Amino acid sequence: MMCRIVYLRLITLVLFISTTHSLWAAQWKDGKVQLHGFLSQAALHTTDNNFFGQSDDDISWEYRELGAVFFAQLYEDWNFSTQLLARKAGENADGKPKVDHAILSYTLMNSPNANSDFQLGRMKSQFGLLNETRDVPFTRQGVFLAQSVYSDRLRNSMFFQDGIRLRGNVFHGLNTFSWFASYHLPVVDDDEIDDITTITGVDKVDTEGAWNVSFLYEFDVGRWRIGMFLERRPFDLSFTDSAVIYDELLLSDGSVLQNVQFPSSLVGDTEITINRVALSLEYNTDKWKLIGERVLNFTDIDTEINANVFPDADKEIDLDSLAYYLEANYSINQKWSVFTRYDVFYDDKNNKKGKRPSLNFQNYPSHSWYFKDKTLGAGWYVTSDILLRIEWHSVKGGARLTRRDNPDLRLTSKSWDLFVAQFSYRFR
Repeated sequence: MMCRIVYLRLITLVLFISTTHSLWAAQWKDGKVQLHGFLSQAALHTTDNNFFGQSDDDISWEYRELGAVFFAQLYEDWNFSTQLLARKAGENADGKPKVDHAILSYTLMNSPNANSDFQLGRMKSQFGLLNETRDVPFTRQGVFLAQSVYSDRLRNSMFFQDGIRLRGNVFHGLNTFSWFASYHLPVVDDDEIDDITTITGVDKVDTEGAWNVSFLYEFDVGRWRIGMFLERRPFDLSFTDSAVIYDELLLSDGSVLQNVQFPSSLVGDTEITINRVALSLEYNTDKWKLIGERVLNFTDIDTEINANVFPDADKEIDLDSLAYYLEANYSINQKWSVFTRYDVFYDDKNNKKGKRPSLNFQNYPSHSWYFKDKTLGAGWYVTSDILLRIEWHSVKGGARLTRRDNPDLRLTSKSWDLFVAQFSYRFR
C-alpha cells in the first residue's frame, strides 16, 4: 500500500512538472538546465509461467516505470546529470524511487576533430548499443529490449556501476570513432544473484574492481554502426547458515537425500568471475533499422563444496554462455512502426538443451537453461509525447523467468506466449 501511495504521488509530481515545464523553460536559457521525465504502464498476459507479476492465465499490471532526468551545466567544462527512477516489475523490482544514475562530467578536450571527457559517479554500463538508454520507453524498439543481451533478470548487477569512465570521439568527415574505458564497482543486487543460483540462501554478495572497454565506429552519420564491447565483473558469494537444496543426491554410500538443509560449511564461499565480449552491428535508413548483437559470456566459478556430500559436483567450473538477437524495425510513417525480433540465449553453449548442467542442486528442468523468443510488435505515437505499444512473444525455454515470480521453477512450462500492451508518456 505504501509503495502505491508513493507511486501515485510521483505520478502527480511528474504531471505537475510537465504542465509547468513551459514556464520554467523560459528561465533555463541555452539548455544549461534541463528537466525531462517519463512514465509508463503495461498490462501483461502469459499462457503459462509468470512474468512480472501474476500473469499466468491472468493480467498483470505490475510493470510500470516513472522517471525524471535532470541535467545542469555547472561551469564551462563541468556537467551534472541524474535520473530518479521508480520501477515496478513484479517481484523483481519494488517500485521505490531510486537514484538510477548520477554522473559528474568534466570536458578534457573539445575541438572540431575530437573531444573527450572524464566521468565520475553511478552510471549504466557501456555494454552493447542500447544499454545506456534502456530505461526510457521512447528510446527502446519495444516494450522490452532483447533479454538475451539486456537481461532484466540481472538488470542492476550486470548493467549498472559506480566508478570512473573516460570516453572520447574522433571525427573524420561523416564518420565517428568512439571509445569508452571504465573502472568501477558493480551495483550488486543480492536478490538478483540469489535468484540465479541453484542454492537458495545467498547471504551476501561482494564485488571487486571491474572494468569495461568499448569501441564504436559510425559510418555515414550513423547509417552503419559497428561496435565491440569488453567487460570483466567479479563477484564473491557467501551463504546463510543453512542453504535449502531440493534435489535427489546420491551419496558415496549409495543412499539418496531429498529436500535437505545443509549447513554453510558444506556449501562454502563461491567466487564468480564473468568476462563478456559483445559484437554489434546496426544499419539505418529513413524507414528501416536493422540490428544484431552477439555476446559471449565466459564465467569462471570456484566454489567450496564438500566432496563427501556432493561427490559429483565440480569445485571449479568454466561456463561459456551464448546470447544473440536479430531485429528489424520499420517506420510506416511518423506515427506507426512495426518490428520483429529473434532472441536466443544458452546458459551453456556446449549444452544447448540444458541436460544435467553443473551445480543444478534444485533439479530444475532442462528448459530452465535456455530460451528462444520470437517477437512481433507495433508502436503508435498518439501524439509526439504519448506512445502506445503492443507485443506478442512466442517463447521456448525458461531462462528469462525468475524465481521471485515463479517460486518453484520445476513447475514452469517449456513453451509459453507473452502478450504485452504499454502506455508511455513523456515531457521534455
